[in-house]
Amino acid sequence: PDVMGIITDGVEEPTVETGFVPLSSFEKPNGTGGWHEVREAQLMGAGQVRGVVEGNLRMVMCRLDGNWYAYVDQCPGCGNALAEAGLDATVLTCPSCHKRFDVRQAGRCLDQDATALHLDPLPLLVDKGVVRVATPVLSG
Repeated sequence: PDVMGIITDGVEEPTVETGFVPLSSFEKPNGTGGWHEVREAQLMGAGQVRGVVEGNLRMVMCRLDGNWYAYVDQCPGCGNALAEAGLDATVLTCPSCHKRFDVRQAGRCLDQDATALHLDPLPLLVDKGVVRVATPVLSG
């Protein structure tokens, strides 16, 4: 009960990758990154999938029960586009490799052989009925 702490030499705390993406990665003075209005989103009905191009970024948007979801338009399983993907309830299925991803669970793959795969989500904001997606600054 009298020990307040233990000090050891040569021991370092392990670094943990958190998946944190700084907001500065979505801002760029020349306008190639940042928040962009996605007008096509307003035309989407419930249960629809649509491919959208914003600058150099291709994204796939889904609308479920009045909520929008945006992901980079590339299947992590095969690398092909998802713009023509099927949406069944909350499951987006790649038209090429048929891997299934849960839209509401940040694009997590539902297939037993590929549970480590996931879609790359994009930050999305709905403000007064206007849908905006933050597109990252692409290096190179």
